[in-house]
Amino acid sequence: MTVKGRYGDGYIAHHRLTAVLRVVAVLLSHEEGAKWYLEQGMSIPNNCMIKDNPSKPLEHSHGRNRSLQHLAGEALRRAWDWSYRQRASKHPTFVICETLFKDLSWHAPIVHDEQLLRAFGRIPPTRNPGVLAPDEFMTLLELLAVSIPPSAP
Repeated sequence: MTVKGRYGDGYIAHHRLTAVLRVVAVLLSHEEGAKWYLEQGMSIPNNCMIKDNPSKPLEHSHGRNRSLQHLAGEALRRAWDWSYRQRASKHPTFVICETLFKDLSWHAPIVHDEQLLRAFGRIPPTRNPGVLAPDEFMTLLELLAVSIPPSAP
């Protein structure tokens, strides 16, 4: 879910539900993550911080980074990539997820505070919400008319 903001024309501040993921595997390192993807016959994703797995070009990102705002172009990309690699070495756990729902468009479901309150009894933070009860999460999806495959939690 996005942070609260004004997305689109004329909307009051709200969140957007952009994806629902199911955890498939929790691995001890990015190297193990890379091995898992290769064993599945899949390419290694760009968020797998291993040697020889380059980041995407800066044009593929939103390009904003408060701590690096004094940089631009290739210098910004290199510094940003380095900061992610530092974070990965400090927190090496690699989580592999299956996408159950994804909408990165302007049509992604709008989430209002009232819906969050109805589902969770509070407004959870979007970046680190803590543990959310599966039945409460399913209530939110129902309120948003978002369906996911039945095998999901």
